[in-house]
Amino acid sequence: MVEQAVKPGTIGFSRIRGRSGWWIGLGQWIIGDGSRYSHAFVVVDDGQVVEANSKGARIAPLADRLDWRPLAFGHAVPLTDAQRAAVAREARALVGTPYSWADYVALGLDHLGDRRGFRWLHARVAGPLHAYIADSGRMICSQLCDAAYHNAGLRLFDDGRNASDVTPGDLANLMIERDWGQGWRVPPEAAGGGTA
Repeated sequence: MVEQAVKPGTIGFSRIRGRSGWWIGLGQWIIGDGSRYSHAFVVVDDGQVVEANSKGARIAPLADRLDWRPLAFGHAVPLTDAQRAAVAREARALVGTPYSWADYVALGLDHLGDRRGFRWLHARVAGPLHAYIADSGRMICSQLCDAAYHNAGLRLFDDGRNASDVTPGDLANLMIERDWGQGWRVPPEAAGGGTA
């Protein structure tokens, strides 16, 4: 069964359906974080995940995610069993954290200025935006995943970014860039025998 094959601490990726997912995907593409994935979650244990959604961070059954397409898991992230348990514990501690659509706007403005050459925009708004994103007490899904790792004493990114400066596309692209791609797949049981 797929729920038993995916270890705690694993980051899962899918695409949000509907209008919200379309806007998130467009925003990621505009800021240079283009990815087919617009949602990220942390597998905890007992076939459950912790994810941020518009009503706040919650625990949800992993089985509910298995029919979402595309779907992938970062199986090859090199974690010990103790680190996996710590990530799962820290993800559970984030349950109830409010969601913030404003973080998408702040991240978008920051990335546009930093990555797309609008240096004047970045120079004027980077400080306040980083402060807002870090201190809002709210998280989008990718920030929750990154925070669970960070709070467990692990850094996914080593590029100097602020801890909360992460989109679902950033996480998905990181998994590929770090040569963790060998573990980047749809479980065969969920894909009818194929991998992605």
